Amino acid sequence: MEESGNSHKEGWLYKRHSNFVAHKWKKLWFRLKDTKLYYGESEQDLIKSLELEGCELAESSIDKKEFCFCIKPHKSKRIYYIHACNRDDQNEWMQAICFAKATGNTTDQSQACIIQ
Repeated sequence: MEESGNSHKEGWLYKRHSNFVAHKWKKLWFRLKDTKLYYGESEQDLIKSLELEGCELAESSIDKKEFCFCIKPHKSKRIYYIHACNRDDQNEWMQAICFAKATGNTTDQSQACIIQ
């Protein structure tokens, strides 16, 4: 995972993609900047984003994958499942997302950084 001056964290992770038939894990480039998590096919192709302010963050064991975590955006029923390559990457990403959440939470920062 790499860190740059303009973002909190960036690097390759796997995102669970579901369709009507099956679930697949797709390798995508993620960039954490301020309170948003951007992702796409490459560093130059970050076409989607996820607002982290008010989100829930937790470890996950979906599909019996190790090093997974999930993000549930505030006021959304959708859950994003993310898979890192190892425990260190998982912890680094979860801590960085937690910090981004806390930075965006102006009302109660004491509760903003709880990882379930």
